[in-house]
Amino acid sequence: MEVRCKCHGLSGSCQLRTCWRATPDFRVVASTIKRQYRKALIVAQEELNNDPSIRGVLYGRPRGKRRSKARPAPKTSLLFFEKSPSFCEVDPKMDSAGTSGRVCRIGRTSRSGSCDLLCCGRGHALIRKSSIKPCNCTFHWCCRVDCQKCHDDKWVAICK
Repeated sequence: MEVRCKCHGLSGSCQLRTCWRATPDFRVVASTIKRQYRKALIVAQEELNNDPSIRGVLYGRPRGKRRSKARPAPKTSLLFFEKSPSFCEVDPKMDSAGTSGRVCRIGRTSRSGSCDLLCCGRGHALIRKSSIKPCNCTFHWCCRVDCQKCHDDKWVAICK
């Protein structure tokens, strides 16, 4: 939560000030959660079973067969004990159809739907889609619209 204030008075003078607590902009909240997610700590399942209190959970990153020395998790950390599933490939157990064949946007942005992210490194293909649509329509008094038929060609990117 953050404190927001507004001034009241003649010509913007701050004779009276009203303040309230409000949630930050959604983009700020989303980027904070994403940053925390990327720094999330893996928790040993047996430690989670032994200590139901999340604050007391011990964590460590597995390295080969040895586990690094476990230590108390910081109160602000996100914790997980299972790896997230990959939605890139078809997985009937997870009811995931994968991303092959999905329409994506070409570009190197971090926005959802971009081909770089959505296609999971498999690349994409450009396909030309043609259609016939009404165009140059004219309205004739009363009750008639006449249109020409125009070809509409679009290039669409599809994940391989």
